Order: sequence, then structure tokens, then C-alpha cells
Amino acid sequence: MVEGKPLPWDEIAALIRVLRFDQVILEVRGRKLSEAQRTLEEFKKRCAELYEQAPVAYVTLDETGRICGLNSAAALIGTAGAQALRQPFPGTSGFGRGRPVLSKSALMPTAARAARKRVHAPHR
Repeated sequence: MVEGKPLPWDEIAALIRVLRFDQVILEVRGRKLSEAQRTLEEFKKRCAELYEQAPVAYVTLDETGRICGLNSAAALIGTAGAQALRQPFPGTSGFGRGRPVLSKSALMPTAARAARKRVHAPHR
């Protein structure tokens, strides 16, 4: 637009066509984005169900080694759900500092550790 002069109608019509084309593209992208978001939400829900209903204990740890989530089977580790949250997981003292995430003793149930000690005890 030149100072004080309106655009000719053919230029205005061309701009309207470009804007309509861009609008259609944005609508298509919006539908694809919504579809991808629905798929992601379904996948997230399925993963949460698998985590919660797994027949083994799953514990989610934060970057400091504290428990921030656990599934229903996690009662097998000996700590009730709400009481375990924000507590340090056994054997994670070096978590996040280049040390192993879990020690072998933290993963081995107490009874199994005791049995292992009996098997490997020196003979007298």
C-alpha cells in the first residue's frame, strides 16, 4: 500500500486466497495434532495401566533416589504405598553421583540374603 492509496482489488483478492489457503493448512495441522494428542493420551493411559497392574513391584525414583511412585505390587518391598513416597529407596545413597543406582543387597530380599550367607559361610 502506497501512502494514502488503497490496494487494488486484484491484490486484495490474491491476499484473501493466500489467507484462506493458509487457514486450510492450519486446520489440517490442528486436526493432525489433535489426533496425535489423543493417540499419545491413549498410549499414556495404557502404560499407566501396565505399570499399576504389573505382577511385580515397580518403584519410580526421582533424581535423588527417593520414591516418587510405586505400583500396587510394590507392597512386596515391605513399605505401604503412601508411607513410602518421598522416602529414600534402600541402596540408593550414591544415586545421581556416578555410582550404581542400586546395590545388590537392596534388590535381594532379606530372606534370600540370609540364605545366601548360610550357603557361603566358611566351613569349620
